[in-house]
Amino acid sequence: MGFCAYSERYIKSTDAVDVEHFDARLKSTENDNYWNWYTVVHWINQHKPRKIEPFEPILKPYSADLNQRIKYENGQFIAVAPNDKEAENLIKYLGWNRPELYEDRRKHIERIRFVQQVYKNNQD
Repeated sequence: MGFCAYSERYIKSTDAVDVEHFDARLKSTENDNYWNWYTVVHWINQHKPRKIEPFEPILKPYSADLNQRIKYENGQFIAVAPNDKEAENLIKYLGWNRPELYEDRRKHIERIRFVQQVYKNNQD
């Protein structure tokens, strides 16, 4: 089915999903375009703050340099540059380091490692 744009969780057929505006202030304006709409797991959307203003300035999820400004390290998302407030604010706004998401990622990585080990053992 695809992946949640915010949490990167695989969307199962039994998951509730929302089409979400990243910046709700752009709804029904000339700037409300494809880059502002995302398919997200409902739970993630419900736990995201309703107002974006306290998180400004914020890195946009469609920014071309997102992968150079945010990295995944030791189970957490962090800004590459220590003072990159925009990157830090995006991480906080989307709740990428929430305990529930951290645990989901940990379990997912554990399952992948298990499958890799089973595959490796079957190849030997």
